[in-house]
Amino acid sequence: MNLPIFPRSVSIAAYVVFCAALLGANYAVAQQATAKIVGTITDQQSLVVAGVKITVTNTATNLTAQTVTDKAGFYEILNLPIGTYQIVARHEGFRPVDVTTAPLEINQSLRVDLKLEVGAANEEDVTSPTFTLVHVYGKEKRVFHADLYRIESFHDFETLGMEDMFTQPGIAILEWSERFPLIAPWPQVRIRLEHLGRDQRRITIG
Repeated sequence: MNLPIFPRSVSIAAYVVFCAALLGANYAVAQQATAKIVGTITDQQSLVVAGVKITVTNTATNLTAQTVTDKAGFYEILNLPIGTYQIVARHEGFRPVDVTTAPLEINQSLRVDLKLEVGAANEEDVTSPTFTLVHVYGKEKRVFHADLYRIESFHDFETLGMEDMFTQPGIAILEWSERFPLIAPWPQVRIRLEHLGRDQRRITIG
């Protein structure tokens, strides 16, 4: 930063006040450009879970921050640049939980409470492939899990090699499949999920 040259008639006190104002302005900008995520982790019986590893990742920059829940099951991650974050909660004996937030706003304190479900320690993690488009699970019997929300055309579908899912033995699970209706000779099961409220979902299988 290039500091201005003051005439000798300007007092040192005035110069100090000017510098303090600059520092205050920079501090205010820094304060306004961040947010925080807080929450409590509980199990299926609504009991708090301590020692849960919380990882938050900015989906645009891949900036990652981590913390661990305290004895009250509480976690807090401060000074996060504004943006959208993926939150992953992990604890031995429980299935990992993976959620994505709405975009954080300036100075926002976003509360994200999560509930863990008991699961086998060696159970393979299954998360939505929103950012990688396709996840593949298993070895001999493979499961292809694809998210078509970001696919704009059948050309994209082919360019990304997503048709390979249908040329190998296995099961293909497609999110947002209504965007690209597929006519295929193999059996298909359509599952529709509807959000009815905070803790309510409607599942239609047909």
